Amino acid sequence: MPFGRSRRLPTPRGCLDDRGVTMVELTVVMVLIGILGSISVWGLHTYSQSQSMKQTANGLLGEFRAVAQRATAEDRTYCVSIDNATTYSVWRYSCNPSEPTTPATPVKVTTFHVASPSLIQSVSFTNTNTGLAHTCGTGTLGCAFFYPRGNSSSGSVTVGRPGTSVTRVISVVGLTGRAYQSS
Repeated sequence: MPFGRSRRLPTPRGCLDDRGVTMVELTVVMVLIGILGSISVWGLHTYSQSQSMKQTANGLLGEFRAVAQRATAEDRTYCVSIDNATTYSVWRYSCNPSEPTTPATPVKVTTFHVASPSLIQSVSFTNTNTGLAHTCGTGTLGCAFFYPRGNSSSGSVTVGRPGTSVTRVISVVGLTGRAYQSS
C-alpha cells in the first residue's frame, strides 16, 4: 500500500455503515438540549430571586446596625421607618416629620429601595422606653428607634418574596439595640 493512503476496514456483517446522522437522531438531541436548558434557566431564575431577598435582608440588617452605632456615636436619636413594602428610610431624631423634637426638627437622612422582587411582608416594633417615646410618621408600616444610650425599640421585620413561603426575619433587641437575622 502506498504511503499516505489508508485502507478502509470492512463493515462487519449485520452492521450498518455510519455515514451520517438521521433527522430523528438530530431531533431527539435537540429536544434533550431544550429540556436541559429550560431546567437550568428556571434554576437560575429561582437562585437570583433568592439572592435578591438575601440582599434586601442583609441591607436592612446592616442599616439597623449602622444606625445603632450612629445614635450612640453622635448622642442623638435615630429612626428607621419602614415606609411601605418596597422602601425604608433613616431619620435623625424621629420618624414623624410633624413631631417637634429638640434640638431640631426631624431630618430624613436617606431612603433605601428593596431589591425586586423582594418585599417587606410584616413589621412589628414596640417602644417600651416611654420617657423617650417618639411616633412614626403617618403612612408607615412601623419604626425602629435607636437611642443615644444604646437601647432601641424592640421588634422585627420580615422580608420575603411573592410565590414562596421562605422568609428572613431581622430582629432588634430593645435593651441593647443589637440587630440580628434569622431565617
